[in-house]
Amino acid sequence: MAKKLYDTLIKPLGMKKQKIPPDKTYSEANSGPATSNGIWIDGRKGLEGLNCSFAWEYHDGTGEWDTSRASHMHGYPEIQLFVGLDTAAINYLGADIEYCLGDAMEAHTFSEPTAVILPAGVRHGPVTTKRMYSPRGFGCCTIALTPGHKKYLPEKPASLMRKGTTWSHLIKPVKDSIVIERRKQIKTRTDDTRPDTGSQLEAISKIMLGPGNADHLVWMDGNDLEELGVSVGWGFFSRPGVWHRGAGAHIHPADEILVFLGTSPDRGDILGAEIEIELGKEHELHLITEPCAVIIPAGLPHGPFITRWVDRAFAFFSVDLVGQPEITFID
Repeated sequence: MAKKLYDTLIKPLGMKKQKIPPDKTYSEANSGPATSNGIWIDGRKGLEGLNCSFAWEYHDGTGEWDTSRASHMHGYPEIQLFVGLDTAAINYLGADIEYCLGDAMEAHTFSEPTAVILPAGVRHGPVTTKRMYSPRGFGCCTIALTPGHKKYLPEKPASLMRKGTTWSHLIKPVKDSIVIERRKQIKTRTDDTRPDTGSQLEAISKIMLGPGNADHLVWMDGNDLEELGVSVGWGFFSRPGVWHRGAGAHIHPADEILVFLGTSPDRGDILGAEIEIELGKEHELHLITEPCAVIIPAGLPHGPFITRWVDRAFAFFSVDLVGQPEITFID
């Protein structure tokens, strides 16, 4: 098959079907320390040199995540988004998480979908799944604002874990950032006007949702994410059809990454849907049939988005490398 102009912007994630011993169920295979099935892609090698790297992991076990990483820090900002896999309830995580922050190992716990915001130089870890309620487990997306990942271990060991509130502002439940719930827009998070150019949230809010749009969607911009210069969207989709009525291609002045994921922890290699995307002023058609990332460089026209068919609900998240994304509709 002849290559298309924008083929290099479609990056299959290479998720694997998890190998489970024939004498065990998925949950039994993932009991014990908090094992996971996931991927890591750095910006330099996997995302066309963007100043962003990301990871996605399915978790279905209890215990400390990775003793080799323990408590560490980075020279760049990072966000970890903990999300549930119940596609009918975006505000359900299905687990209790303990997350340590700062030199004093300040322990924070949460049991709902949450963003952990990590400015450069903030010590964090270990992360521990204390209890698991959901038979499907949960997912964790890590967004690092760097083209290459590197950790730094502090010279002095941290003190014992303790309770505290010094770093509480870095733990953000997503419930206040839901913009679509049960296929209806939440007006408290959107504006009633739709400029041709302007705030992405305001612009999209005025467009009528198409039949293929999200069942549930979260949107967090720089105001929500400690002004780190990034915005993140996350949602579940289960129906075929166009995502937005009356909206064709559009552009952004900043780079964007769109990620399509399956929601079955043991079959991370299956998306369960087919999505049609047009890229470039040429309206070059691309079909998304497996978990992948789509890179949208600044200024590249893209859209409309049409879900052709859905066998099982899929997950979608977007990463805009700017705190306040703007959008211009050109079709």
